[in-house]
Amino acid sequence: MFFIKKIGHFIINNRLLKPQLPVLVAVSGGADSVVLLDTLIRLGYNCSAAHCNFHLRGEDSDNDAFFVENLARKYNIPFFLKSFDTAGQARESRESIEMTARKLRYEWFDELVQKFDFQAVAVAHHKNDLAETILLNLVRGTGIRGLAALKPKRDKIIRPLLCVNRLEIESYAQETMLLYCTDKTNSDVNIVRNRIRHNILPEMEKINPAAIEKFSQFSDIIIDAIALYNSGLKQIVRDVFFDKNDIMHIDIPYLLKSPAPKTTLYEILKNYGFNANNVENIYRNIKSRSGKIFLSDKYKIIKDRHFLFLSALENVDNQTFTIEKDTFSVEKPLKMRLSIFKRSEIETIKTPPNVAFFDCKKVKFPLVLRHWQAGDSFRPLGAKGTKKISDFFINQHFNLIEKEQTWLLFSNEKIAWVVNHRIDERFKIDSQTRRVLRVEVLEN
Repeated sequence: MFFIKKIGHFIINNRLLKPQLPVLVAVSGGADSVVLLDTLIRLGYNCSAAHCNFHLRGEDSDNDAFFVENLARKYNIPFFLKSFDTAGQARESRESIEMTARKLRYEWFDELVQKFDFQAVAVAHHKNDLAETILLNLVRGTGIRGLAALKPKRDKIIRPLLCVNRLEIESYAQETMLLYCTDKTNSDVNIVRNRIRHNILPEMEKINPAAIEKFSQFSDIIIDAIALYNSGLKQIVRDVFFDKNDIMHIDIPYLLKSPAPKTTLYEILKNYGFNANNVENIYRNIKSRSGKIFLSDKYKIIKDRHFLFLSALENVDNQTFTIEKDTFSVEKPLKMRLSIFKRSEIETIKTPPNVAFFDCKKVKFPLVLRHWQAGDSFRPLGAKGTKKISDFFINQHFNLIEKEQTWLLFSNEKIAWVVNHRIDERFKIDSQTRRVLRVEVLEN
């Protein structure tokens, strides 16, 4: 039969499946998934069926589950069933029913893949679904990747029916006398996707009867365009976005010289929780004064002269951390090791930036770690007078992120160490020192 051969060639050409290895088929009970299962079995693939009961349509949901279980029994293949309290989960997560169901579905599929070593999960998306998804993404707002919509393969998810349309699927079901369930909600045009399916796409097909096929061709073109896009983007991002001293930098002059600076900025920041509206705001203010801050749920960006500095949000900015006497290891907020030596055991008082020596007699426990605050001052090693921490930062050319991330070690309410930078003159080792406190900051 031509329909089966067409899907078989599509599977081979796109390297979707290997013979003999088990494949999990997602079967809702509708025409699309029933035809998918039947086709894969006829092609000789080692199939198992999986059905999700989302309990969203009362008795109809249970009937669908019963139907798919009997279908698996008819084909004599393994069957997996999972029931979900989808509405309850949606309320708890504050996500839509549709998004919750999708998340639950694919999380369960992933569990089955891991447990039973399925080579892939086959889902029944076809050309009409592809067209609907492209239009839906356009309406909601999308970047170039949203126009690719559905790919034949994404990780372990495969779509063997993307080479056929809904009419071909229904014709095959009719010719082979396959039974399937009908979801009444699919005709509800209050649902946006259904409105596209029943109202918009038919009007487009009046303009061009091959509209569905054109969407499929368009998606193929976009997939190739994305490959070129990613290739060029990779080089641009390498020049614009880099790590320096554990702080992520976005070089503003380089960014603005790139062919599409706002798009480049979006591609960098989307991985850190910044959406299109956030990026629009950042880009609009990219030439603003230094000190402007932009936030996502887990990250912040600080504008500082010629750079945007990206760092994770910390919940310890206003906290203090106490180090009690006889403490030799600290885990938070920094990993530190404390040890005491005789002065005679110290060969040189020169230390790397992450190590500090203090005269034990001058240090009083408990020590305290906190970030700097306005008005903080200390007496830098070698200096005769005090200096404000803010002035020390300026002299050391600290950027705004470095200022925020620098810790101060206090003894008896005095700054003993600007951690990793400079100790205070009043706590240094001198000719009278007998015992030395060594503090080392370890790599996190």
